[in-house]
Amino acid sequence: MYKLSYHSYVALLICSFVVSGLHAQDVIAKYAPSGVKIDGIATEWQGYEEIQNDKSQLSYLISSDTSNLYLVLKTKDKKKQQNILGAGLTFSLDPKGKKKATFSTTFPSPDGNDLSDFKNLETAGLMERVKNSGMRQIRLHGFDQLPEYIPSQKNNHNIQAAISFNADGELIYEECIPLKLIGFDGVQQTPWAFNIKVNGLYIKTFLERNLITTEVIAVPAGTSVASASRGGRGTPKRVNPAGNADNPVNAEYNTQQLTPSMDFWGKFTFPK
Repeated sequence: MYKLSYHSYVALLICSFVVSGLHAQDVIAKYAPSGVKIDGIATEWQGYEEIQNDKSQLSYLISSDTSNLYLVLKTKDKKKQQNILGAGLTFSLDPKGKKKATFSTTFPSPDGNDLSDFKNLETAGLMERVKNSGMRQIRLHGFDQLPEYIPSQKNNHNIQAAISFNADGELIYEECIPLKLIGFDGVQQTPWAFNIKVNGLYIKTFLERNLITTEVIAVPAGTSVASASRGGRGTPKRVNPAGNADNPVNAEYNTQQLTPSMDFWGKFTFPK
C-alpha cells in the first residue's frame, strides 16, 4: 500500500487550506477608480480583477473609495440572467463579519417586473427591454430612517443600482452604497461579511371555483411566499385565506418554486 511521505502530507494539507480559502470568497477590496458612474456599462472597471464563483456562474468585484462601497457583477448564464431580471439580486452586508444580513438591497425590486418580458430574447432584445422596463426601484432592509423602496438612480440617499448587457451577452450589475449609511468609520480593518443572492422565481396557481390561472411571480428577499402572492398581474394583492381579494368565497391559491435561489457568503476588507 502506498504511503504519503511527511512532506507530501504537508503539501496536501497546505493545498486543502488554499482551496478552502478560495471557497470562502475572501476579498481584499480595491480602491475604486475616479468618476464611477452607476449605469450598468462598467467601462471604468477595466483592468480590475474579477472574482469567479463557479457555483453561481457569476463574476464580481467589491471596491470602495472614501464615500461609497461598490459591487460590480457579471453573468453570461441565461438562467441567472432571467432570475436577476425577474426576481432581483440581493446584496447583504454584516459589519461584524458574521452571516447575518444587517443591511441588504434588492434590485430590481420584483414588484413591478413581469418575467415574461425577458423570455426568449437575444442580447439586443434584452438590452432594449431592460432600457424600457419598469426597473426603477431598490428594496432596502436594515437602513434605519430610510424608506423600504427608493428609486434606483435619483434619490436623496445616493444608493444606486443599474443593469445592462454588453456586446458579449453578459448581464452587468452595478451598485453603490454610501459608507455613512452602513456605519463604516473609515478606519475599521476587520473583515465584513457579504452575501450575494440571485433570488428564485415562484409560480402561483390560483383556483376559484372552476377557474384555474397560473402566474409567474418573484418573491422579494425577506418576504414569505404566501404573503408575496398576487391577485392580478402587475398589481400586488393580499389574498384572504377564505378566498381572494375580490371574491372571498370558494377560492384558494398554491405557490410553488419555479427556479431555485442561489447565494454565497464571503468576507471582504476595505482598502487601506
